[in-house]
Amino acid sequence: MIAAAYATIVQILDVVSDPPSAFRRIAEGRCRWLLLALAAGALAAVLQYIEYNAVFAQGAASLTPEQTASLHGRFVALQLVGSLVAPLVVLARIVLAAYLIWVGTMIAGIDITFGRMLAVAASAQIVVVLHGAVNTAIEALAHLPLRHGFELGLNLLVPAGVLSHFLALVNPFTIWYLALFILALRVLTGARWRNAAYALGPYAAVYLLFFTFQQSVIGGRV
Repeated sequence: MIAAAYATIVQILDVVSDPPSAFRRIAEGRCRWLLLALAAGALAAVLQYIEYNAVFAQGAASLTPEQTASLHGRFVALQLVGSLVAPLVVLARIVLAAYLIWVGTMIAGIDITFGRMLAVAASAQIVVVLHGAVNTAIEALAHLPLRHGFELGLNLLVPAGVLSHFLALVNPFTIWYLALFILALRVLTGARWRNAAYALGPYAAVYLLFFTFQQSVIGGRV
């Protein structure tokens, strides 16, 4: 168990610092996707907890002590629910990403097992968690409203509106996240870059549509 936990930590670090090594570890069967998913879920839950604490502190600054006390209990309940739901959302995203890209590989003629795609998706999910952490840190440091969909993308170059929601897609973390799948298919199967990009198509379309919906309708991170 200790060896598996250590391998999971190394995998997380390699996804950020040396992705080819991380994917070679998957090819060698030295990576357990469920442990990676649990690690990503735990990190997301911690981030959610910290975010809700910061949101409450930010809102409480403009309230009276009586109002703060009356809202505290509700906020704690919301914080608990959010921290419990976050790992489930992470797990759902991993399974959905793995399935859609696996379908894409069959269309593109790439031979890879669903189990390996789960490991790739779980590894790449670390970048999604890091994305949320960086955005939250920037919001806090810049004294912006927390959990209101700040993105470090091309949307910063135009006024808020429909165009900015689409330009928010062009940010370092989204590009990094999607590029990891293409690199993984290349390392694991030897597929050509073009075929790997084709295989990513179905999931990339779903991911980018959801990202735009999240920015324009929900207005914050989920």
